[in-house]
Amino acid sequence: MQKSWLYHKKRQRNIIRRAAVPLAAVFCCGIGIGSTDALAAPCGPGRLLPVNTWLMTAPSCEPASPTDFVSQYGDDLSGSTYGTDWISFKWDTAAQDYGSPQAETDSPELGMGNWNYSKNASGTLLLNGTATPTVPCSTYASSDPKAAPDLLGNCFAVDLTVPTSGDIWQMIGNPFPYTVDWRNVRIASHDGTTWTQRTPSQAADAGVNLIDKKFWYWNGSSYQTKDDSTKSMIGALKPQESVWVQIKSGAAGLSGFKLLIPKRELNDTGITWSGN
Repeated sequence: MQKSWLYHKKRQRNIIRRAAVPLAAVFCCGIGIGSTDALAAPCGPGRLLPVNTWLMTAPSCEPASPTDFVSQYGDDLSGSTYGTDWISFKWDTAAQDYGSPQAETDSPELGMGNWNYSKNASGTLLLNGTATPTVPCSTYASSDPKAAPDLLGNCFAVDLTVPTSGDIWQMIGNPFPYTVDWRNVRIASHDGTTWTQRTPSQAADAGVNLIDKKFWYWNGSSYQTKDDSTKSMIGALKPQESVWVQIKSGAAGLSGFKLLIPKRELNDTGITWSGN
């Protein structure tokens, strides 16, 4: 590993220890509001990666073979040598730390995020693949009448990590090539008997304490948050981007824990959310 990568890795760890959220000051990503973009092609239009920039990224489709980072992204960049011109890191939720840079043979994983850094490379990160696979949202049907209305249609279920104690951080990615409003997602928890679907705000309630209702992102100069219920702060997950969520101690002991992201589909009246 070159000294420059070691420097960034050490800087990330130092900031993680000091900051309230585990985000390095050099990282950046942007989150838009709303979901007015058209239903995109299987992988979407890609994501611009400028020179000397960190981007918090995520795959927006199921990568086709060859699925590795170098095959998917390397031919899109002006400087394409992995480990020299650009590199990717993944957050280790279990260890609550960044490990070594991802290997050239590693692949983007749906629902998960990566920090992609460009030292000399620039271009648009384009994915080649097929539409993100989904499951019926009813797989996680709720039996609690006080919970949020269950999502209908189809969803992508992101595995959330159950903490052993205390609060932990997890990086999650939008698996679709279009914007998804944060108020349209659900936190699904299984207590060993039944599933319950909640909005982020409901899951953050003091009596539940499963997850913070906010997500965190780096706007290029400072940390910003969005949530699902605060006026003027309603947020959305943008395609090929990832964000941080804070999992709370109340989730300890759950036998199942998911973030349900609804698929947007076409019907005879136009584009609709399958979950609403």
